[in-house]
Amino acid sequence: MAGAKIPPQSKFTQAYKLATQGRDEAACALLLKLAAEFPSHGDTLAMLVAVLCRLGRAQQALYYADRAVAADPSSRVAVSNRANVYMMLDRPEEGRRDMRAALAMEPENLELRCVLANACLMANKHDEALATLEAVKDRLGQHDRAAAAYAGVLQTVGRADEAFRLHGEVLLRRPDDPAAAERVLTSAIYATAPSKARIKEAAARYGRLVSQRMPVSRAAHANDPDPERRIRIGFIGPDFREHASMRFFEPLASSYDRARLDVRCYATYQKSSATTERIRAAVDGFVMVEGQAASDLAARIRRDGIDVLVDMAGHTTGHRIDVFHHKPAPIQCTWYGQPVTSGLTGIDYRIVDSITDPPGTEGDNIERLMRIDPCCFAFWPAPGTPEPREAPSQREDSPTRGTITFGSFSNLMKFNDEMFRCWACVLRAVPGSRLVLRHTAMASPGVKKMMIGRMAAAGLGDEAESRVIAADPAANAAAMMPMYHEIDIALDTFPYCGMTTTCEALTMGVPVVTLPVDRSTARYSESILRFMGLPELVARDADDYARIAASLAADASRLAALRSDLRPRLERTVGDARGFAARFEAAMRGAWREWCAAQRQAAEKS
Repeated sequence: MAGAKIPPQSKFTQAYKLATQGRDEAACALLLKLAAEFPSHGDTLAMLVAVLCRLGRAQQALYYADRAVAADPSSRVAVSNRANVYMMLDRPEEGRRDMRAALAMEPENLELRCVLANACLMANKHDEALATLEAVKDRLGQHDRAAAAYAGVLQTVGRADEAFRLHGEVLLRRPDDPAAAERVLTSAIYATAPSKARIKEAAARYGRLVSQRMPVSRAAHANDPDPERRIRIGFIGPDFREHASMRFFEPLASSYDRARLDVRCYATYQKSSATTERIRAAVDGFVMVEGQAASDLAARIRRDGIDVLVDMAGHTTGHRIDVFHHKPAPIQCTWYGQPVTSGLTGIDYRIVDSITDPPGTEGDNIERLMRIDPCCFAFWPAPGTPEPREAPSQREDSPTRGTITFGSFSNLMKFNDEMFRCWACVLRAVPGSRLVLRHTAMASPGVKKMMIGRMAAAGLGDEAESRVIAADPAANAAAMMPMYHEIDIALDTFPYCGMTTTCEALTMGVPVVTLPVDRSTARYSESILRFMGLPELVARDADDYARIAASLAADASRLAALRSDLRPRLERTVGDARGFAARFEAAMRGAWREWCAAQRQAAEKS
């Protein structure tokens, strides 16, 4: 801004060096002083906003971002920086507004298009996200970040095979980039084309690149190798809040034996909720660690004396799998965040069961398999979940009485054409039946049209318009649960099956038909159903899937019996938190004893 006081170059350079050296706390202290003395200096404010965001102090960053825009509303940097802060604060509509304004200032800037597309996704404007990047589709081959962003948008609307191909092209151009390798891995999990071997190869490549980029010196662990003492377990992830994954963690957090386990949580995301406070009250220790560098966080975990560190995010948004590379705990595991090998040699175990990862699948993983049978998790529905009602095809007050309604409330990232063809076979096998699809992406009219069009192409033809209902999304997770009252039978996705949606449907008395193809990602619903004593809902192949669904649809008495029985059956099995906590503790104890024995043997040899 013309006429604004400018700080001494030496001070600004000092702050810049501190920030680029990863010394964000020191950089922040200096920048705060400079911002107080030079309140309208755009470069100072921009650097301060960036440093505060890295430190996880987004609310404070917004104050300085507002100041920067007020000082110079025509500054593209100031406006786009504020957009980024809004997105960190989960205020995507304001982020989208600012990013659109920034792009209007520099319409050829592909970096801005990438961020705008992300803001659109956060605001459930998937049509706009697609349009933002498809407008520059001919330039994607020359801009890797834009190509990756476009692939990411495609993945959110069920076009994972296209996303996998695009991410692969970017990796060919950036063979030494861990982020590019990670995107290939995460898209491979959802795509139908990659084999198990290809998925493992993608994970291993990511792990190798991380090791090359982040060489670390792993000091020996000083943990007391007493095999029978209380084990201190740390869980790390971004989702200790209102999030689906907490439906699986809260049963354990509320039921473990405090005499045998000492549980600590490391929350890598600042946002709190009622769920956060319940978990904080249930465990032995809970800390917010957003924004900490991997080396600093690893050092803290080591100082805390964590014996077993458990990753709860896999390669999903906000993960801190980089911390595991530093090996801060003697034993490190990855659990349900993403049901696939992590690729990191620093992670010792994947926590699974004998259904998700049966004997013979050990070679699909970098880690050893820690099997907790009969099911590798427990599930509790969210507080306030309503009771099941009579099936809509049988309920007197239902507008669809006499008509079978199939449904899927799964993430559209799990959708693919092979699955659509299977679902079309189901609908053809049950004349007059309907299929309801519901997900947040359905807020976009173009996505609704896309889903109906894909079902038409999969074999329904013109009937798709009347028989496939791409429904508006629920306002929130709690509002979605009563919507299961309008579903007779849930159709599971493949090759990435449901986990939360499977448990939620069963909680509401809705039977789930699943097809466990030859991947770990496809077998979690099978694990749930077999534990519940419902193997007849597990299909052998696509034809069997359609047969099971049609048979259920034709058996009104069976549907009625399941409607009343599924929830109590789920509660007795997958919902048995104390039983699962005991099995979890036994698995941890076994791994801990093995580590302690190895320490004794090493000491005897030295």
